[in-house]
Amino acid sequence: GVDISQKMHDLATKSLQSFGRIQLEKIDGMHLPFEDKSVDTTLTVTVLQHVTDEAMFKTLAQEICRVTRTRIAIMEDIGETHQLGRKSDHIARTVDAYQRIFTEQGFQLRQPEFLNTRVSRWWYERSWRVYRRLFSKQHHEGDQIGKAGKLLIGSPIIVTRFLDDLFVEDKNLAKLVFERTGG
Repeated sequence: GVDISQKMHDLATKSLQSFGRIQLEKIDGMHLPFEDKSVDTTLTVTVLQHVTDEAMFKTLAQEICRVTRTRIAIMEDIGETHQLGRKSDHIARTVDAYQRIFTEQGFQLRQPEFLNTRVSRWWYERSWRVYRRLFSKQHHEGDQIGKAGKLLIGSPIIVTRFLDDLFVEDKNLAKLVFERTGG
């Protein structure tokens, strides 16, 4: 079988090599291999929503807080689930659910920012299904998207991003920034 996590790590390493000082670490999520408060800012992008085991989610959140000195920024799909875990491939937690877990660890939420992706998301979901049906039935996570897929999925972005700004929302993709309180 294909080791998807290794494939994603290799792809990210290749994509970021021109930026120089970026260090990628492949981890298990239960222990971050960094000293306490050794990272200025921690960023996750649609990672936490895929950690659906409650104990693992709590441990990962605690580890993120342990290693972070100043600020944690997360970009996650926000929904209506107050639970920290459940049987699923993803969980759309509420802002409050994230706020509770990070506040317990000494971080305060600044103003959440919803990124208004309703129309773009709608287009992506439909065009992705068409792409998979027509061009790539065997596509796996981490595989390159062909030119036809990029054209189908990406071409309307100018229009969809404009329309996204017209539809303000308080769910779906949001950026939540937490700052350490006290010392």
